[in-house]
Amino acid sequence: MNAEAQRALATRRATLCAQLQAQRLVVAQQLGGDAASNGSFPRSTTMRLLTHQPELVVRAVSGLVRLFRMR
Repeated sequence: MNAEAQRALATRRATLCAQLQAQRLVVAQQLGGDAASNGSFPRSTTMRLLTHQPELVVRAVSGLVRLFRMR
């Protein structure tokens, strides 16, 4: 492949990458905007609850255990 063809491919690749990034931003905005500004993991609300508020999870699980022991 000659140098001119390589430059054309590199230009095309850069253009496609820019278009893909723009599409990702549009989709993120359509999904609620948080996805673009908050790219942290975990993404699901349930997993964020489990990882960021473990004391709440412990209380819920202990309550379920007490409920099942009463039966």
